[in-house]
Amino acid sequence: MTKTNSPGITTYRFIGSITVLLALVVQLYLIISNVHPGGPGYVQEIIRYFSYMTIWSNIVVAMAFFFPLFFPSSRLSFFIDKPIVQGGLLVYIFVVMLLNHFFLAGIVRFTGMQWVVDRFLHYIIPVLYIVFWIFYGKKGRQEYSNCIRWLIFPLIYILYVLIRGAIIDQYPYPFIDVTELGYAVVLRNSVLIGVVYVIVGLIFIIIDKRLRKTEIAGGS
Repeated sequence: MTKTNSPGITTYRFIGSITVLLALVVQLYLIISNVHPGGPGYVQEIIRYFSYMTIWSNIVVAMAFFFPLFFPSSRLSFFIDKPIVQGGLLVYIFVVMLLNHFFLAGIVRFTGMQWVVDRFLHYIIPVLYIVFWIFYGKKGRQEYSNCIRWLIFPLIYILYVLIRGAIIDQYPYPFIDVTELGYAVVLRNSVLIGVVYVIVGLIFIIIDKRLRKTEIAGGS
């Protein structure tokens, strides 16, 4: 197993930190740069920026790269480095890529820098973290019950979105738009998305256990 302070993992975390943070900052800039008189102000646009699961997931991935690298002795770094947390981040960022590719990618046609940032947030960074976990993640310590525990993060997100939407009548994704679909359909869609998280989590746990067996057989 690769040591947590090896040159390889340090370099990877540095590249990951720069990549994710840059993508997040550029996306925020692109959102607030479109503020114009008569429309939503800077505060409203910043709040809208933080209403997307894509942003939430990329922020926690940025933290997973950044804190163990620059603050290795902090409590947050120890928490992020736990296998269950590493596994949860993998599931979250993978589901973001999955849902975007199959349900959201064709809704809006991005161009220019927004197209580039969209590709980073939805494809490049998920793959970056998946590769990180394959080579440097702590394997063989996942329990099957983790796929239920990992629902806490998306549950907090959906509750936030529904409460926020009830207040300002604005929803970040069409499949959770209560104004257009109603609560019954949105709750059904939310349950189905939860099922996706569980299935992806189970698949990941199975892969985790197999990779651990391979490492043991190879004398890692």
